[in-house]
Amino acid sequence: MIGEMAHFSGAGGTAADATYSTLGATYVLDQWSFSGTGTVVNTSGAGRDKMLALGIDRQITDNSEINFGLARFDVGGVKSTAVGLAAVVSF
Repeated sequence: MIGEMAHFSGAGGTAADATYSTLGATYVLDQWSFSGTGTVVNTSGAGRDKMLALGIDRQITDNSEINFGLARFDVGGVKSTAVGLAAVVSF
């Protein structure tokens, strides 16, 4: 489990201040890993942006795995979704 909070004055080279809050966790069961994370960004004068991501990973062998992820974003009032799938082979 991880939690983080950071505050930036003059965020993005502007006069705005931004506070980032993140919380995430992973649960492992045999060859499966389940993870989730959420981030909220409060920017003075610009409102609140949000992101939620979920992931499922499965280890196939000692050097290979398959990963799936789904993320939902709300940035500047624009909502979007990202989906990812990866096969990883280490050698």
